[in-house]
Amino acid sequence: LTGAGPSVARASCMLGLFSIGKICRKNMNVLNILFTTAMILSIIRPSIIYQIGFQLSFFAVFGIINYQHHLKLIWRPKFKLTDYIWQLNVVSIAAQIGTLGLSLYHFAAFSLLFPLSGLIVIPLAPIILIVGMSSVGLYPINTSIAELLANFNTRIISFQNHLLTEISQLDGLYLRELHVGLLDVIMYYSFIICFAFSHKKLSWLKIILALLFMICFSVSEKKAFSVI
Repeated sequence: LTGAGPSVARASCMLGLFSIGKICRKNMNVLNILFTTAMILSIIRPSIIYQIGFQLSFFAVFGIINYQHHLKLIWRPKFKLTDYIWQLNVVSIAAQIGTLGLSLYHFAAFSLLFPLSGLIVIPLAPIILIVGMSSVGLYPINTSIAELLANFNTRIISFQNHLLTEISQLDGLYLRELHVGLLDVIMYYSFIICFAFSHKKLSWLKIILALLFMICFSVSEKKAFSVI
């Protein structure tokens, strides 16, 4: 239905591995499933590792898996509404940690709009998925109800896209001309991978130190190249 793009193929393969684990009554590590999925897809279609969609999808999930829980511990709001908004933003921030290096390398730009878009997409995504699957499942049984659900789902998606389009018009929160080199990207992902596996807890101090490290390295590298 969606053309089996890299992100769809990744999600479908992970879901299949999860299902196999459930059937076999095995507790499967999410990170192992992610890497196994990447290996399976690269074996089936080796060129997929060069596609930006696959790279962004893979590292977004990597960021969510490794950083979402730790980011939640940084701040624990007392009010339920504030906590709900923070939980939604935590997912977006974790995904951005995973995709930041690739975004800067491929597009030389970074959007500060992800907290707003996350507040829209993350709550609506499960609704769209459930209504869509219900429509497909009910189609052989009752066509009228299936079409009603499909129309309702179309309206939800249109509403979501309209809000995202309006948010994208805020050009002031879109940073451009942020060029980084391949060495920057390699160092960034080496750092966040080591950081994820070597720290059980994150704090604001550790995050600030990590950002300072990346900024200092980027500046020093650019100076080195300018001298050469």
